[in-house]
Amino acid sequence: MKPILPVDIDCPECEAILRELLDARQLDLQEMRKHLLEAARSTGREPEEMRNVWLSSVMKMPDDEMQTVIRAHAPRATEQRRRKKSDHEVASGHSVDQLVSMVLLGYRQRPLAHPK
Repeated sequence: MKPILPVDIDCPECEAILRELLDARQLDLQEMRKHLLEAARSTGREPEEMRNVWLSSVMKMPDDEMQTVIRAHAPRATEQRRRKKSDHEVASGHSVDQLVSMVLLGYRQRPLAHPK
C-alpha cells in the first residue's frame, strides 16, 4: 500500500507543526514520568510497578474514558494538535498525524530544531 504522503514531503509549515507537536509531546511525557515517580514514591511502589498498575487501570477503561485520560495527561500535545494542525490540513491536504506517526515509528527523521 502506497502512503498518502511521501516520507520526504517538503512542506515548511508541516515541518513546523510536526516539530511543535513532538516537542509538546516530549514535555508531556516528561511531566507524566515525574508524576508517576512521585506517585510511586508516595505509595511505596517501585516506578515499574506503579507504571504497570496505572497502565492496567487505563486499559480496563471504556474507550471514551481512556481517551479522556490520555488527553488529560498530554495537555500540551492535545492543545498544539487542536490549534494548528486542522487548519493546515484542510488548506493543504497534508496529514500531520501521518507525519507524527512516521517519526514515532521510525520511518522518518524528527525535524531538526528551528534555528533561533
